[in-house]
Amino acid sequence: SFSMPILSMSPYPGQYELRVDLRQALRLSVRHLREHGHKNIALLTPGKSVTPLQVEGYLEAVGAGPSYFLEATANPAFGENLRKLLRNSKVTAFAATNDLLAARFRRYLHERGILVPGDAAVIGFDGNAFDETFLSPLTSVVFPACRLAERAVALLLEKIEKRSREFLDVPEMVPTELYIGESCGCHPRKSEEFAWSGQPLILE
Repeated sequence: SFSMPILSMSPYPGQYELRVDLRQALRLSVRHLREHGHKNIALLTPGKSVTPLQVEGYLEAVGAGPSYFLEATANPAFGENLRKLLRNSKVTAFAATNDLLAARFRRYLHERGILVPGDAAVIGFDGNAFDETFLSPLTSVVFPACRLAERAVALLLEKIEKRSREFLDVPEMVPTELYIGESCGCHPRKSEEFAWSGQPLILE
């Protein structure tokens, strides 16, 4: 227990009471890519050691099927790893652990004549506002920042009202949702309107 009511949102396992469900986020990505007919789907990550929950979600999603990883940080063999995935393993889709990585990966593929989503589908994670600004918008799992903040305030107010200083035994997980762009192979209906309503940071 603590000296005052607090709500822990630590990123470390066993030390949080509320957090975004990162496992569910990757399950959502893989499921959507499979709906497009992709069987060999790779996880694009800065490194497996820095995205453990997303790795777990990815492995849960592929189940008994083949699993593939493409690590981007300090990897001089990145290009060769990618070529092997595309040519030998017949990987046709990539689930990325963040949008910036997905965006840079799309450019990397484009510079090498690999079309997205024609030759390889890509889904990001974060739901950054820039996702919809591409000529071919990036499909992304949206980080539910607003809902996370709302639940954090609500849970903390409950603790204050009950004068509870106890750590929640069962953490609450906030689920994610999918923003449908075109990088996955979808063709969402294009709006005829152009509306400016400020500068949102995420597509929530």
